[in-house]
Amino acid sequence: MPVKRKPYFRQRESIKCQKTVLDSGITVCWEHLSHIKSCTVAAVINTGGRDETKESWGYSHFIEHMLFKGTSKRGAFEIASALEKKGGYLNAMTGNENTWIEARCLDYQLPEVIELVGDMLSNSKFTKNSIENEKEVVRQEIKNSFDSPEEVVFDRFFKDVFAGHQLGKTILGDYKSVKNITRKKLLDHFLRHYTYQNTYIGVVGNIYVDILPIIQDNFIFQINYSPLRRHVTSAYSGESFYVKKGIEQIHFVLGGIAPNVVSDDRYSFQILMNLLGGGLSSRLFQLLREKNPLVYNVYTFYYPYFDIGVGGIYFSVTQDNIQRVEKLIQSELKKICDGGITEQELEFSKDQILGNIILGLESSRARVSKILNDHIYRKKLLSLDKIEKAVSSVKLDDINKVACDFFSGDNIMKTYLTPKAR
Repeated sequence: MPVKRKPYFRQRESIKCQKTVLDSGITVCWEHLSHIKSCTVAAVINTGGRDETKESWGYSHFIEHMLFKGTSKRGAFEIASALEKKGGYLNAMTGNENTWIEARCLDYQLPEVIELVGDMLSNSKFTKNSIENEKEVVRQEIKNSFDSPEEVVFDRFFKDVFAGHQLGKTILGDYKSVKNITRKKLLDHFLRHYTYQNTYIGVVGNIYVDILPIIQDNFIFQINYSPLRRHVTSAYSGESFYVKKGIEQIHFVLGGIAPNVVSDDRYSFQILMNLLGGGLSSRLFQLLREKNPLVYNVYTFYYPYFDIGVGGIYFSVTQDNIQRVEKLIQSELKKICDGGITEQELEFSKDQILGNIILGLESSRARVSKILNDHIYRKKLLSLDKIEKAVSSVKLDDINKVACDFFSGDNIMKTYLTPKAR
């Protein structure tokens, strides 16, 4: 019998977000929280690794680095210390579809911080000397990624699944692509993708000033056109094996194509992944660490993009136990596809997901992330009531369907990173 659910959000929590599109084309979203004494400011450029070409591989990530290297108004140290000297932080990240600059500050610093982020995006100098210096920094970052077998196996997995598409390439680029970067090439890429229509600004916190004119005056781009994003037209399944020196375990990813970020099936798939490997109480953790102490790391993942998603299972294990672990996982997946999930498990997972949302929204950083992602991918805020309704409406039949579709043989790629034989 289905469990009668209590409402999570209707009386507990809501996001009171306001939105406007400036005359320039920049989308601005904000939420006033009077009970805190800080603000989180995020500027998101709707471009990332998948928007690069073979010739511009790694440019999005490199540009993110260069935004911290000096503007016509500030030197690199002035940028680095502007918030840290008051206890705040300034950071950035590059993903496959977006580039984020994020700052957290005391509320009275808000106008200064908006101006700072605008200065970084509008007036960065991209000097030849700083570009050459940063090439070595990124080379070290690439080397650092090679030292993480978990990161390596995921890079290989994406390469296997999205062969021939930029989603199959790492954000960092490689030694050759970084070496070939020039100031002209970098600026060409910057001017094509860092545009008004591609820019989303989010502010959450104790907002005591009118932020719109400050943003309008400080975010200045050259053009207002961005190239169309190339869709994924094919993905691959099968098995692939890679060898790495100096590791003790096999690192393994089993995964495939999953619902995209706006798919009707995304909540069913999220619940499925959560049931399988979303925490200490998940099926795979209990199976492979508690009942059968065979692994240390095991979890599921789900990365939804605008046109496609990818999800699956990761674990690491010694060579003598790999076959046993694979058999146990396959047996568990068969149980799930045969309808082995109970109503109680389903409700447990729903509660876990909705509870995580509530806990996360106590952070202004999480709130600004949700607000901006909603407007980037849906052009509007997805209310918490709608999320709760969508999660609560998932049935066992929905879980069984996405499980059988996802774990079918023609969807799954298995990627192994194995120790080199001694």
